[in-house]
Amino acid sequence: MATKKKSRRQRAVAASEPRPLNDEPRGSARNVFPKPTQIDLRAWGAAGVRIMTERALGACHSYGDEVWKLLGVDKSELARRRAEIVAALRSIVADPERSDFVNRDGAVTLLAELGGQGALADLEAILSSPFERRSTRAWAAFGIGRCAGAKGVEVLGRHVANPDALIRRKMIDGLAASRAKEALPILEDVLKRDQDPFVANRAYGAIRRLEKDLKVDPRPLEPRPSPRVGGTTEAVKG
Repeated sequence: MATKKKSRRQRAVAASEPRPLNDEPRGSARNVFPKPTQIDLRAWGAAGVRIMTERALGACHSYGDEVWKLLGVDKSELARRRAEIVAALRSIVADPERSDFVNRDGAVTLLAELGGQGALADLEAILSSPFERRSTRAWAAFGIGRCAGAKGVEVLGRHVANPDALIRRKMIDGLAASRAKEALPILEDVLKRDQDPFVANRAYGAIRRLEKDLKVDPRPLEPRPSPRVGGTTEAVKG
């Protein structure tokens, strides 16, 4: 006897009725995507290094041993691959329209770490540009002092009156990282003249660290008085 077909309405009602979980066995899920091709990016020369550098920056947002691991570069290989990595970083830094600003900040920081005095022109261009994000300019300021010693101090001296307090703070950190005696008079001038007492006292701390690093006698300086942060709490009356 032929089975009578259910009407469209009957099928819709049946589909809407609750059904117990796992009432029908299901087969295991199958991955329908093809397996990725294994590619050794290091065999691609400069283009491969650029891709690996961006991948590492995207994962780490900065620099460190993890970057080298992601790049597939052993620390012992660094000297041999330094030129390729620096070239890749410079091409990233030279692109101001880069949308991922975290990667860009990391590239600026890593370029200062590896590029040495050869990165000064790139970093000063970023520091000088009004179109760069303030965080990127701040990291460039720090990198200038870190990568080039006295020459970096000379560059920072031309920008020490930057109106942005964040950039001035990172500039102070860069002057301290330079470990150059030429940074001491610049920091002392910041301590005396900067209108922001917190920036001024950051310079005071940098002076003391730099004096210790250079093993020189401490200068007769005092920190600036700074306003208390936060409000006051009154006792609750019973």
